[in-house]
Amino acid sequence: MKNTILLITIILSLLIGLTVSCTTNPKSGEQNEQAMSTVETLKADVMRVHDESMAKMDRIQYLKKRVKEMVEAVSTVELVAEEAKESSIQVLKDLNDADDGMMEWMRAYKDPTEAGLSEEEAMKYLEGEKKKIDEVAALIYQSIKGGDDFLGTYGVFRP
Repeated sequence: MKNTILLITIILSLLIGLTVSCTTNPKSGEQNEQAMSTVETLKADVMRVHDESMAKMDRIQYLKKRVKEMVEAVSTVELVAEEAKESSIQVLKDLNDADDGMMEWMRAYKDPTEAGLSEEEAMKYLEGEKKKIDEVAALIYQSIKGGDDFLGTYGVFRP
């Protein structure tokens, strides 16, 4: 009889323990969803800037090629050639820096949701990455403008 009572007590204790441990606090569940939503929103924003900037990389390559061609083409006119060479050095540097910046950012970026970071760590990481990709995007757009301006100045217009 004592064994039966002890067995029933153990079973009831286990059932109560399981019931309590499996019940989640609705507030903490909402907070976790909200936190993940914030992390995912910031991650999506970082990736949006990346995707928009990455779409410009073909333009960067095109401009690098055309600027080099322009310097060769105007080399027959001494004064223009010297001015073009000086300008082209900066334009090509800017285009290369933008290209390198994107490649470096992509190599270094790690998805925080796959890295097992806490919400706070993921937010801090993504905020840093957002700043970095915004800087890369600015370099891309500025270098494209510089390349377009260079080609426009020396008589080659954008296709």
